[in-house]
Amino acid sequence: MRKSSWLIIFIIAIILNIALSINLSSATITYTYSTGGSYTWTAPPGITSVDVQVWAGGGGGGGSDSNTSHGCGGGGGGAYSKKTGITVSPGTGYTVVVGTGGAGAVSGTGGAGSNGSNSSFSSASTINAEGGYGGLGNTGVAGANGSATKGVGDTKYGGGYGGTGHTARGGGGGGGSSAGTGSNGNIGTNGTAGGGGAGGSAPTGGGAGGSGSAIGVNGVSAAAVGGGGGGGGTRNTQASTKTGGGDGYDGQVIVTITSATSCSSYGCLFIRDKSGNNQAVFDGNGYLDLAGTLTQSDASGASSGDFIIKNSTGTVKAWISNSTGDMKIASTLSQWNNSSCTPPAGSFIIQASNGSCVAYISKAGVLWLKFGLVESASI
Repeated sequence: MRKSSWLIIFIIAIILNIALSINLSSATITYTYSTGGSYTWTAPPGITSVDVQVWAGGGGGGGSDSNTSHGCGGGGGGAYSKKTGITVSPGTGYTVVVGTGGAGAVSGTGGAGSNGSNSSFSSASTINAEGGYGGLGNTGVAGANGSATKGVGDTKYGGGYGGTGHTARGGGGGGGSSAGTGSNGNIGTNGTAGGGGAGGSAPTGGGAGGSGSAIGVNGVSAAAVGGGGGGGGTRNTQASTKTGGGDGYDGQVIVTITSATSCSSYGCLFIRDKSGNNQAVFDGNGYLDLAGTLTQSDASGASSGDFIIKNSTGTVKAWISNSTGDMKIASTLSQWNNSSCTPPAGSFIIQASNGSCVAYISKAGVLWLKFGLVESASI
């Protein structure tokens, strides 16, 4: 067992010291934040640029009081911005702000819904999208949209305006949709004598607005990213029954990184099937490309011809399929590590051509990568 282990490590060292002038596959990895609030995103090792999309929160719908004589306004939809190539530093934390949807007006107040709040990444001057405005109550005026012109980004679209409440006794206006990834949002329909207006329909990548409601009924809350809340209908003939507005929906922030496996700087370890096809590639930076997928906490099922790693007692702790490129490990995956590579005793270690440790599989079956895993890779 000791001879075999040393032989494997020796072969790996030779392979990784061959600096091949080829690039392997790349993959996009996304981080999605979809609940209103503030978060910290930390740039993984080796990542110096990100693409970011932000949707702002939608405005809330207006509500009626005992003096309201017409339908209430729907909330406006949140705007969208996108910016590519934002410079980041590995290991540094960046603030992610997801705009909160505005609350609908409370029944009986005759007031406006609250405005949706803005969404941003790093700072409002880096990328920013404006929230939709709340619809009004007693006057029935629609909430304005989150405006593209007030956003920051390479690509910007505005949300849809809310619908206006019916000018006589009747329904509330529908909420405007959020902006989409390729177009402005859609306007909510105005209320009518017979009922509330429909919420603005969702464009591709956006969220629909909530519907306005009929006489004596609360507006409907939006149910998708950045949509405006519907306006409440007019109070019914008994002044004691008033209506509230629907809530706007929270915005969203998506951070996208591209991981790129490369053999040009520090070499690669190729694991191939009997026909010479690559099934897995460990590069000298700390990425792992698999032709298949990874299964964690289950190293069963290895067969003759597979690339198998065992511990000192002969128990299989990891293996890569000769036929599919799938990998199974006895424990868990640890990737995007900022710390230095310090493998436990008895680990299967992968070193770059400069001698630095970039990955290992521990005797417990933990797969540790300095950078990241790319599954279903074209290798």
